[in-house]
Amino acid sequence: MRQPGFFSFKWQELQELFDDWGNFEALSKLGGVPAIVKGLHVDIKKGIIDDPRDRAEAFGPNTYPERKHTGFFMLMWEALQDVTLIILCVAAVISLVLGVAFPNEEEGETRATGWIEGASILAAVFLVSSVTAGNDFLKDRQFRALEKEKDNDTVLVVRDGKIVQLKVFDIVVGDIIVLERGSRIPADGLWVSGKELQVDQSNLNGESKTVARNAQHPFLLSGCTIADGEAHMIVCAVGVNCQWGLILTALEPEDDETPLQQDLGDLATKIGWLGLICAIAIFICLTVWWVVKRFIQGDPDDFQWTMLEDFIGYFIVAVTILVVAVPEDNNLVRHLKACETMGGVTNICTDKTGTLTENRMAVVRGWIGGNEFEGVPKVSNDALRHLLTHGISINSKAVVRPAPHGSGFEYLGNKTECALLVLVHKLDEDFNQIREQYPLAYQAPFSSERKRMTSVVGGDGAYRVYTKGASEIILERCTSVVTDSGDIIDIEDDMRQELVQALETFSDEALRTLVLAYRDLPSDWSPDSMTVGDKEENENALEQELTLIAIVGIEDPLRPAVKDAVRSCQNAGVTVRMVTGDLLNTAKSIARQCNILTKDGTAMEGKVFRNLSDQEAYAVLPKLQVLARSSPQDKKLLVKRLKAMGEVVAVTGDGTNDAPALRMAHVGLSMGIEGTGVAKQASDIIILDDNFASIVKSVMWGRNVRENIQKFLQFQLTVNLVALVVAFVAAVTDQGTPLKAIQLLWVNLIMDTMAALALGTEAPTPALLDRPPAGRNYPLISATMWRNIIGQGAYQLVVLFGILYLGEHILEHDDETVRNTFLFNSFVFCQVFNEVNARKVGKYEWNVFSGLHTNWIFIAIIAITAVVQALIIEFGGDVFKTEPLSLVNWGYSIAIGAGSLIVGAILRLIPIPDMWCCAIKDRSMLVEDEVEEDEDNAKATSSLLRSAS
Repeated sequence: MRQPGFFSFKWQELQELFDDWGNFEALSKLGGVPAIVKGLHVDIKKGIIDDPRDRAEAFGPNTYPERKHTGFFMLMWEALQDVTLIILCVAAVISLVLGVAFPNEEEGETRATGWIEGASILAAVFLVSSVTAGNDFLKDRQFRALEKEKDNDTVLVVRDGKIVQLKVFDIVVGDIIVLERGSRIPADGLWVSGKELQVDQSNLNGESKTVARNAQHPFLLSGCTIADGEAHMIVCAVGVNCQWGLILTALEPEDDETPLQQDLGDLATKIGWLGLICAIAIFICLTVWWVVKRFIQGDPDDFQWTMLEDFIGYFIVAVTILVVAVPEDNNLVRHLKACETMGGVTNICTDKTGTLTENRMAVVRGWIGGNEFEGVPKVSNDALRHLLTHGISINSKAVVRPAPHGSGFEYLGNKTECALLVLVHKLDEDFNQIREQYPLAYQAPFSSERKRMTSVVGGDGAYRVYTKGASEIILERCTSVVTDSGDIIDIEDDMRQELVQALETFSDEALRTLVLAYRDLPSDWSPDSMTVGDKEENENALEQELTLIAIVGIEDPLRPAVKDAVRSCQNAGVTVRMVTGDLLNTAKSIARQCNILTKDGTAMEGKVFRNLSDQEAYAVLPKLQVLARSSPQDKKLLVKRLKAMGEVVAVTGDGTNDAPALRMAHVGLSMGIEGTGVAKQASDIIILDDNFASIVKSVMWGRNVRENIQKFLQFQLTVNLVALVVAFVAAVTDQGTPLKAIQLLWVNLIMDTMAALALGTEAPTPALLDRPPAGRNYPLISATMWRNIIGQGAYQLVVLFGILYLGEHILEHDDETVRNTFLFNSFVFCQVFNEVNARKVGKYEWNVFSGLHTNWIFIAIIAITAVVQALIIEFGGDVFKTEPLSLVNWGYSIAIGAGSLIVGAILRLIPIPDMWCCAIKDRSMLVEDEVEEDEDNAKATSSLLRSAS
């Protein structure tokens, strides 16, 4: 194995090439691109032939620095930074010191037990922080793995003379990368060959204008995307040594809040203020009663330092009340950004190829030489056969080769082009030999705007143009046709009508149609003429007065689960719209097969939709289900108008042309298999299997996220309400603190971390798709939830106040510690049983036990809570301020808790409508606000990237 020193350059020298995003002085110093290629021991046509591991050792791997992740102990330290916890810990330390310094004296016996409360509070705070940190640490590890997989895209690389598909992380210095429109540049490199390459560097410099890259300006920077053209580049800097890696190293992770997180934050703030007010009131009341008893009713001269323990105890209880009052919602909403929004989606604008269909293209029908064919055309004339096979092979960028393992083929490139190359193979022709025999003189790549691709071959005054593209565009430019005998005849009106009829027939059968044509150029034409004047006009001139070779109908079968998935969306109140570049008839046929286009639905071409006024569009949109022959701007306009109507919009896409709509949508979903780097970069969620059924699952999971948070809030707010009222009323009425600080901390652990784990792990069910979406303006706490919170709270308060004030008549004796222990036990078991009630928050959900047996985490947490509570009651003693209860009182406590289930059943019988709390903004204002927000975000991101670099 060769050692790293085998290479002529060190990584530092190559990295200098890209200082200031293109260092010509450093390039000249190293001898230019040819010298670098030679020094890295690379053959431009064959790529690297040595062991890639040597290069990774010498120049580093192409892995970017991971976002800084917080370790367990740091997470624990962060959990302890809460101001209320710090105050609580300080008070606990003071209590501990007083307890040790001034022991209690009871019946002539000195007992050093005063320190126990302070020590137990410190231990409880430590436990709560440890559990919270552990929960966050495990989730952080899961998301770290997802982030790493998301960045590991695929790229075409020339190795050992073959084009192979590699993961980005497997690229090494010296690799020859194949770049084409839509590709994301995976590392810093230099242009070595190519045509008409235009690079979008907005990710680096914020400028929307593309830049040309060629032999004179060869620098290609990682993180940028190919806007147009094609090229081969040699990789010179990878990973942390390339520009994108340097930026990622400098950038801090984004911490933008979603609407749900903002709602939760606002709710936590309001509850926190309520808790603060109650805590202050409780402290004042307890202090007043303390002063009255010690100094007014008692002997003022009988002051002892141990009396301060009571005062510190009141302060600890007040702070603990505040700790319990503030919800810890972050346990449920870490990294839920796009998933959460998917739960409220009301419209899905989906593309066709690869999402609704399998993206497994095959030519199944067509027209050639005046005759229709099925499968493989029978072409007996050599001239016509030559035009068909050469036109397909030359005017294509795709590669099809035998699969390395097993039978079949391996497809690299556009699937439509691959289907045409398979047709060439079935005609017993080798497209690789054709390409070698006829090198390109000029090529105009396919673009979504032009909807066609053109290649020129030949030389010495004998150049030929091959063109393929959208049927209506190419057919309009054809003035003649090749017959089955090889003759060329003019296209008369009757024949044009025949061709149009064939196209309509194929479209009605849901086939995608392409027209193949050619033209022999005048003898005075030269490739140099394409560099003079306007490029678009020059290419348009090439594609005139064409001769029709063939029409092909390409089938892309529907995915098996698409029909049911679309129906599930519709049942869930989500409108599914298909946006495609296909002909209107083709699009309508496929949309009917998918159940997207209904009897009362509307299908429209993009050019018609874009010419509608906003008011006309708002009238059409409710029934618009298919947008055919659409451009990227049409798709973006559709999203913009839907958002203006107050809809929550998700968009799917796999191409570079989908990026504008993906960015504008509330949620952009790109395809993980066939999606371009640009599409993935513009999206929020990557669908790994490119399947529409997975989008439906994301809707279900998004709704599940919101509903689980609502379950948690319903449970938590009930606990907050009861704890605050009991503590406040007890303090005002001179009943002391029936719920001690250490007991409240245990309740806080039940209420926050453990409840979040129990209710946050409820799995989604298909029933979530049987209800309308929440949309943008639905309140986080619904009227149904308020009914349950208030109803359960009222029941618990009645029971607990009964114990507080009538305990001596209920219990076997009137000991205050026994009474408070019984109250504490009843309070906790009310929460245990109400946690089961909290599993259902919907209007029509009656069975709270439904699906309970499948959630072992929930069952385990309920069991652990009950067991630990029993241990606290029976053995807590001085630590938890409890006394063991008799079996009778245990039975009463559990029965009181179980009563929450009965109350829950009664509450669900009370009909109550859900309320909408927010009005939809004016349409024009909404559009302006969102456009301004998009622009502000783009400017901020560009500024941040520039400063980081």
